[in-house]
Amino acid sequence: MKNLIKKIAFVLFGKSSSYSFPRIWILIFDCLMVLLSYWIIMAIQWYALPGTMLLSSMFEQSFTILMAFLISFLLTKSYTGLIRYAGFKDIMRILWACLLALTLLFVAKFIVTQVQIEALSFFPTYYKLFAISVLVLALLSLSRLLIRRVYNEYFRAHRTAVNVVIYGAGDAGPITQNALAQDTSCQY
Repeated sequence: MKNLIKKIAFVLFGKSSSYSFPRIWILIFDCLMVLLSYWIIMAIQWYALPGTMLLSSMFEQSFTILMAFLISFLLTKSYTGLIRYAGFKDIMRILWACLLALTLLFVAKFIVTQVQIEALSFFPTYYKLFAISVLVLALLSLSRLLIRRVYNEYFRAHRTAVNVVIYGAGDAGPITQNALAQDTSCQY
């Protein structure tokens, strides 16, 4: 399994193999997660109320939602962090991107309903927009943390460790343990 993952990484990253995805790939992945979230929410609605959706309006809605999220990703630059070091700052960028996209979609929905444009009647409801944004936030956050975990387990150079006993540290013990485990310059 480890060799297969390394071969896939070599194909994705090339000979330089710095194990960093190009930013455009991260942006494409984020957009695919937005589409996946939309289709999951629509599948849940279809299961609850079968026969209430038209396929053509679903494609129009997905395009509108994708454009709003793409604009928010580009404005917040949520795709620029190194995935292998994803942390709280990256999750906050994703949160801000989702909030911005939700705001853009709510404002657009409000304008469409106030003007009552018949050609734009395909716009999703407010609760669907909120559900999609929450699902995008969850999927992107979990995927970043999962990729970080896979990188730390399979691609990071494992060194021969010297066992250490942390004695009398109280609550600082686990913090010290994590600091030693993540420090690449020491062998403790």
